[in-house]
Amino acid sequence: MAVEFDHVAVESTSIEKDIVFFQEALPGLQVLHSDPTWGFLSAAGVKIAFVTPTQHPPHIAFRVDSREELQSLASRNNARIDIHRDSSESFYLQAPGGVWVEIVYYPQHSRNLA
Repeated sequence: MAVEFDHVAVESTSIEKDIVFFQEALPGLQVLHSDPTWGFLSAAGVKIAFVTPTQHPPHIAFRVDSREELQSLASRNNARIDIHRDSSESFYLQAPGGVWVEIVYYPQHSRNLA
């Protein structure tokens, strides 16, 4: 089973302001998605998500390459898989120290975020 780093998500009180700040501070940064509750950026091979507290917890995300791998890990961890607005599928786990971890799978039609 191949698991790869996907993104880090940090909490933001203003997605729009943070997106503008990073665009101005880091030329060449690519905005993958932006709305009032979620922003997704890519720069230098790293993806950063901005999340609001009501949508997702701040987290570290790892990607799997198949729905079967996602289902296997969810079953192993007794977790429920959710389907998100970008068609990605994932579940969250909380490490003993409190860090949230997302395991995510991007179906073919949404690989532009992968």
